[in-house]
Amino acid sequence: LQSIVSENMARRATELASAEAIIEAEVARFTRWLQSREIVPTIVALRTRFERIRQAELRRLEPKLGGLTPEARAKVDEVTRLLVEKLLLGPTESLKAVADETLVVSYAEALHRLFALTEDAGASPAGRPADGPVSNSDEASVPGARRR
Repeated sequence: LQSIVSENMARRATELASAEAIIEAEVARFTRWLQSREIVPTIVALRTRFERIRQAELRRLEPKLGGLTPEARAKVDEVTRLLVEKLLLGPTESLKAVADETLVVSYAEALHRLFALTEDAGASPAGRPADGPVSNSDEASVPGARRR
C-alpha cells in the first residue's frame, strides 16, 4: 500500500509541475495581451488620423477626379484605403508586440507628438482625455505637411 501511495504522490508531483508550467505560460501570454491593449487607443488614433488625411486628400483632388466613372472612383478609394492599411500594418503589429510597459508609453507619447494624435482623436497616450480641442482641419494640423 505504501508503494502505491508513493507512486501516486510522485505522479502527482510530476503533474503538478506540468500544471504549474502551463499556468505560468498562460499568465505570461495573458500579461502580454493585456499590455498590448494599452497601446490600442494610440493605434486607433493613428489609424483614424491616417484615414482622415486620406479622405481629405481625396476631397482635395476631387476636381481632378471629377471625370472618372463611379467604378473608377471606387477603385481609387479602395486603392488609397488599402495603401493606408498596408502602411500601418507593420507598425501596428510591432506596437502590439512590445512587452515593456515603459517602452509602450514612450512609443505612444512619440506617436501622439509626431502625428498630433491628441488633437485628432481626443485622447492622449495611456488613454487619458486630451487637454486640448479636437482639430477639424486634418491637412492644417499634419506636422510638416505642405499645403498644395
